[in-house]
Amino acid sequence: MNIDALKKLWKQAFGDEDAFLDLFFTTAYAAGRCRWLEAEGRPAAALYWFDCSCNGAKYAYIYAVATDTAFRGQGLCRRLMDETHAVLQAQGYAGAILVPGEPGLFEMYRKMGYREIGGMESFSCAPAAPIELQEVSMETYAAKRRSLLPPGGVAQEGSSLAFLAGYARLYCGADFVLAAVSDSNKLLGLGVIQGRDMT
Repeated sequence: MNIDALKKLWKQAFGDEDAFLDLFFTTAYAAGRCRWLEAEGRPAAALYWFDCSCNGAKYAYIYAVATDTAFRGQGLCRRLMDETHAVLQAQGYAGAILVPGEPGLFEMYRKMGYREIGGMESFSCAPAAPIELQEVSMETYAAKRRSLLPPGGVAQEGSSLAFLAGYARLYCGADFVLAAVSDSNKLLGLGVIQGRDMT
């Protein structure tokens, strides 16, 4: 597959900067964890995944599901997801998770068998009661995250964490971890997770 064509589709769908795309394709991309459908000689829909685990079982964290605007409304995303689920099941994955990019996508993924399995709490604190954050390495973040996972929590490591550490800052607190991007004087946490069993 032509990586430049995949980057072009991604950029059209999400508007990410070239530096972000370069980071993904150098730290996280693997041809065996990418699927696409072509139309008119170019990728019309594409997705990627990272390996992760839950309760000792192998899961796929599906990432950057995109359909070219010229081909939307034709069922390509549904077809790509269905074909990907079949491939994942054949490869022994117990299920898949994803983080919808916007609230309107939750219902679309529910129709494909996904359900909400986790979330992110939004909180703020008064200046008199600051939360202590310590910026940490990817390895420290991963170890602390593993120690805090509840039963059934999703363990992400390897290329997904390397990619995350490339664009987000990683923090630990007394009883939490936070992956966040800076927006002026705020830290914006990342993600709400949906999951689907392969059975």
